[in-house]
Amino acid sequence: MKIIYEIKQKYDLKNYVRFYASRNGQGERCNEKCGYINEVTYSVALNGEIQLTYAIGDVLGLVSGSTIVPEEAILGKTKEPVKNYNYKKFLENRIKNNEKQVKELLKENKRIEKQLEEF
Repeated sequence: MKIIYEIKQKYDLKNYVRFYASRNGQGERCNEKCGYINEVTYSVALNGEIQLTYAIGDVLGLVSGSTIVPEEAILGKTKEPVKNYNYKKFLENRIKNNEKQVKELLKENKRIEKQLEEF
């Protein structure tokens, strides 16, 4: 465990944790999820205190698309479901998205070709 700015960091990178992703209308934490810690950040709150936040995502190593949560929102470590850090699932989803993009680009090419024929 690291101690920076007199704050003890409870969780490290690559830890698979359970956390609350949001708050309800009364300000209580809700929407429990699991994910990998991809980034640890120290920032200054409005009251001047230094706080610790984590970027937690479905896939290890991707900060974009991660949920930013304070340390208080993390419930604790849990067993990871897949030993390859969900990278296989990420690649499968990426292939599906790329196939959808290719279909849309082919449709757009046909539309542009029709416009060219009109000229």
